[in-house]
Amino acid sequence: MPFKPGDYPSASPYLVVEGAQATIDFLVEVFGAVRLRVVRNDTGGVAHGEVRLDDSVLMLSDAV
Repeated sequence: MPFKPGDYPSASPYLVVEGAQATIDFLVEVFGAVRLRVVRNDTGGVAHGEVRLDDSVLMLSDAV
């Protein structure tokens, strides 16, 4: 079984930040990132988010 989806690079950074949704919005607005998915936690925060920036995928979540 492959360790990653076929269209993902071999290494993808995972950012744990305060304000993950704001960071995703910033990446989309400023750098033209493409929002791939956002999974919400019980409080409505970002449990897991992904954006594609050129040929890279950045993954993010809210700091707990």
